[in-house]
Amino acid sequence: MTGVPHLEYVTSKCEKGINVLRALSGVWWGAHPYCQKLVYNAVIRSQFDYGSLVIEPCNKNALKKLDLIQAKCLRITLGAMKSSPKIAMQVECLDPPLSLRRQYWQTVSSLRRVLSPIILFFLVWRSFPKKYLKTRLEVSSRHPYLFSCGEDRQVKCWDLEYNKVIRHYHGHLSAVYTLALHPTIDVLVSAGRDATARVWDMRTKANVHTLTGHTDTIASLVCQASEPQIITGSHDSTLRLWDLAAGRALCTLTNHKKSVRAIALHPALNTFASASPDNIKQWKCPDGKFIQNLSGHNAIVNCMAVNPGGRAGQRRRQRHPLLLGLAHRSAVQPGSMDSEAGIFAMTFDRSGSRLITAEADKSIKIYREDETASEETHPVNWRPEILKRRKF
Repeated sequence: MTGVPHLEYVTSKCEKGINVLRALSGVWWGAHPYCQKLVYNAVIRSQFDYGSLVIEPCNKNALKKLDLIQAKCLRITLGAMKSSPKIAMQVECLDPPLSLRRQYWQTVSSLRRVLSPIILFFLVWRSFPKKYLKTRLEVSSRHPYLFSCGEDRQVKCWDLEYNKVIRHYHGHLSAVYTLALHPTIDVLVSAGRDATARVWDMRTKANVHTLTGHTDTIASLVCQASEPQIITGSHDSTLRLWDLAAGRALCTLTNHKKSVRAIALHPALNTFASASPDNIKQWKCPDGKFIQNLSGHNAIVNCMAVNPGGRAGQRRRQRHPLLLGLAHRSAVQPGSMDSEAGIFAMTFDRSGSRLITAEADKSIKIYREDETASEETHPVNWRPEILKRRKF
């Protein structure tokens, strides 16, 4: 008994559930990934669990078909690309490999009658849905407010004096990944997976503008007092400069060949930089004129930070860390894997002399400038490509 007929039956039955997930997924109108995950658990993963106690010693090649179906379903749920690693999607969806799940059910079945109340409570707790991930926080410099957004499609305003939510901003159709506060007026801008950026009146909660034009997730967003007052970067490999008063795009920058995940404004010069796996590009405001490429990274650039002032700011130093440590690696904590050497977020402190990073090994690191460093002791073997004047 190899169990191949049963596995073929399960495979054919799961194809219908995959079609249901495809019908529910979409950028403009698709269901939330959490809802799609619930459909996957009910329609498809339940088929995997049926008979899992006896099919574990079956034909290994036949079991690989179920692993391919799991990867396909998670890719549809997250809206990930075909090249996305299966392990990364399993971690993002909190869905373990099927081999571990089969071993889990075998263990639960054999110990069900002797499990202690503490272990039973743990199993029930694991079955509850996880909280939505908060993807961005912003603190207002003009008011005692904290703004947050997350995968629950909501944007919230927190009063730091009373420690409670005082406003909700409703309108996004999918997860909200980024937000920014205007430096001079009471305006909040948020953007996310629905490929739109929404401009909110901070006090009245009114949706002033809905900035449409991108065809994929908006991953980065910045606001400034001068034109263009709003700049967005998207997974469709484009940048858009927006006119806040008119609520329309001034221009679209298509120089990037891959998704734009980070944008940083220069604190003194009227320029900004955008980060993509192909290059970090510098632009001139307000018309978005291309200045130069900052090459060197060979993987996804997840975030950027520009020193706001101080000694390092006068030298105009920039930091461009990478996602998952694919190019630039930092020292991981003892016991961590090499793949956890990446940097997810970063910022400078108020003095501009220390760099604070949040890294993949679940640590927060603080770096300070070496006062004794010089061009002789720490040479930088990098020359900007200003003279070449590349078009792309």
